[in-house]
Amino acid sequence: MESRKLLVAALCLAAAACQRASAEPAPAAAGRVEERLAEESGGPVVEEPSDLDRPVEELRAEMCEHGIPTYKCAECRYEVGMVPAPAVPSGAAGGESLVATAKVETRALSAALDVLGEVVVADDRTVHVSSRTSGVIHGTPVRLGHDVFAGDVLVEIDSPELADAKTAFLLRQAERSAASRSLARERSLVREGVSAGRDRSEAQAAYNVADLLLLEARTRLRMLGLPEPEIDGLDDDAIGADAGHIAVAAPLPGTVTWVDAALGETVEVGRHLFIISDLSTVWVWVDVVGEDIARVLEQPAGIRLRGTLRCRNLPGAAFPVELDTHDAVVDETTRTLRLRGTVSNPERRLRPGMFVDVRIELSAPRSVPVVPEEAVLWDEGREFVFVLLPDRTFVRRPVTVGRGIDGWTEIVAGLEPGAEVATRGAFLLKSDVLRAKMGAGCAD
Repeated sequence: MESRKLLVAALCLAAAACQRASAEPAPAAAGRVEERLAEESGGPVVEEPSDLDRPVEELRAEMCEHGIPTYKCAECRYEVGMVPAPAVPSGAAGGESLVATAKVETRALSAALDVLGEVVVADDRTVHVSSRTSGVIHGTPVRLGHDVFAGDVLVEIDSPELADAKTAFLLRQAERSAASRSLARERSLVREGVSAGRDRSEAQAAYNVADLLLLEARTRLRMLGLPEPEIDGLDDDAIGADAGHIAVAAPLPGTVTWVDAALGETVEVGRHLFIISDLSTVWVWVDVVGEDIARVLEQPAGIRLRGTLRCRNLPGAAFPVELDTHDAVVDETTRTLRLRGTVSNPERRLRPGMFVDVRIELSAPRSVPVVPEEAVLWDEGREFVFVLLPDRTFVRRPVTVGRGIDGWTEIVAGLEPGAEVATRGAFLLKSDVLRAKMGAGCAD
């Protein structure tokens, strides 16, 4: 009890020092307290080890100032972190005690890793639709979130450039037709011996030039987005008020996930108008931090990790996910390891932008000791459990915990299978010990 008296004196002196804080600096006051403690105790104050660091046999053998084992003393037992098992209250339903216990079990747990992620569109199932010509938008049949098939019209544009290109194509087509007739006539005259070979050669050259110019005009129309069947069907009727009309179609089926096209708006060549994504399969990017990075990198090179994805917006739903490791990269800003996962989403319940929880299975299941998660408590930054001794006394014992899975906590060190620990009501035992500690003050 001498150590406790020294601690009490220290607390009282510290309180007095706080009252004189206006007269002398805090460091000086603290120094005077230490000097007085040293003078009264005959030497420097030595902090006693915590009950968590002492063997159970030593705790049971310690005698208190009342001449009995400390752990049996109602006033002193808190010093060794021991509490007698509560009796069953009279009239308790089913004869249940306030504190329940469970034995340390051995269970097969997979080496799992819990990380956060974000759902995004799959790049290999996404297309950006751009304008191939400048013009004015005069029709936007689709809106954000619409489902489209390949070939469906997304937007209609009136393009002066397209009208000029159609006119040039028809002109080149007419020139080639004239050159073709001239060449045919010269060939006929050569066969009859009326025309010289030179005239035939000139006619052939003129035809070749006309053919190349027509091919150039066709290519220009194709680059502007006009389909081949429409190019082949062009005639003089195509030159009119609707000559510059062009419909931009969806190149693949999917959902319109982004739109930047408004009626009457002027667009330039290359401007992005739509993004279409096939949401039946989506990606999820997850960030692995700290020591967990090493756990991922220890997996075989190029392996695809399996896991389970859950979203708080979709309670009760779980989605299998596969994550690639061969292209995992460390983000230069956050210093986290980024993994990309693929998720089948046939009902399209997962949408880009959702935040999700992902549990990654790192290896085959292994047997480890576990206790119910409510058995593990904290005090002064340390984890401990209350172990039940044969004489129905609970004693605090330090533990090192591992993963927590489905209400169970892995015990890395501190307990052996078969040991009995407090579960429901363990916080009552902790409160009993800590309340006794806090109750010891300057009045003792």
